[in-house]
Amino acid sequence: MRARLGAMAYIYTENLLKISASRLGRSDFDEKFHAKWDAAMKAGVFRYDLSEVQRKPLEGPHGYQLLLNPKRATDKRPGQSMQCVDQAFDNSKFHFGKVKPEEILLTVENVNRIASARDEVIINASPADYGHSLLVPEVEKHLNQKLTEHAVSLALEVICLSSSSSFRIAFNSLCAYASVNHQHLHCFYNETALFADTVRGTHAQFGLYDLISDAPHGYGFELHEVKDISRVARLVTLCAKHMTENNIAHCMVICRGTSFVDPSKSIVKVLLWPCAKVLGPKRTDAVFNTAAFEMAGLILLYDKKSYETLTDEFAYERLKGCSLSECDFNQLTQQLVELLRVQQL
Repeated sequence: MRARLGAMAYIYTENLLKISASRLGRSDFDEKFHAKWDAAMKAGVFRYDLSEVQRKPLEGPHGYQLLLNPKRATDKRPGQSMQCVDQAFDNSKFHFGKVKPEEILLTVENVNRIASARDEVIINASPADYGHSLLVPEVEKHLNQKLTEHAVSLALEVICLSSSSSFRIAFNSLCAYASVNHQHLHCFYNETALFADTVRGTHAQFGLYDLISDAPHGYGFELHEVKDISRVARLVTLCAKHMTENNIAHCMVICRGTSFVDPSKSIVKVLLWPCAKVLGPKRTDAVFNTAAFEMAGLILLYDKKSYETLTDEFAYERLKGCSLSECDFNQLTQQLVELLRVQQL
């Protein structure tokens, strides 16, 4: 599949995919990603620079990290209004097929997969922090913002192309703070350890883990070997598809970290959180939104006062408040376990 004009084609084979990584590791993919992102920032392609960004740990038992970025509230493209989790794609609205050529960093292509459309990494024109970009699967297909097996497989492969454990991929469904209804995932580097990296879980059944956390309550999946990417992607997609079909908003994060049940094992892990729906356009007047970054433990703030006064207790309660009720979560868990049992993956 030929790259769009101006984009670098990053062609890879499965032997480049690795489960292991280190905080300061850099693979060939990382080097090319950083070089293209830095060049775009130098060329003024982004809506703003990162001169006002500040970062610090939030004191308290939950290990949250704070990220202050006022310009992401004031200089960001207005978000689209979302009314349901499976809202149809609207070609008249902004979508990623409309971005300028200089916004495209890479076209990623697995030589072992027959591609019918381009998988692209593009800049996030309003970045939260350094390296913040978007992974847009099959960009020409104009898919709405929901997870597909191809999107999850691709995200797992891209994680495994990186040698940096600070590289993470995140997804927000519609009604869970996605601001563009065109399938995309967020890529970002953050060198601090996040909650998602070490959260524990219990094995519910059939590869589904129940996270030991109620802020928010969610699920986990483990990838131990590259050969299992397709199987794990299938598990995740089945669960996400069930949520979408039942109008349950959800967020996902893929990262390196420790096993849910054995902290001595390093793995690639997928965290999937069902959450209360948020209707309408994405807000920037709340203290913080409860999207995938925040669920992973990285809290994005837009004003200095919140950055200086936010407490661990407030952050915990706000994240807990976006969870499904205990009754609804338990019912969903039963449904997902039965779904996976029938599939026997």
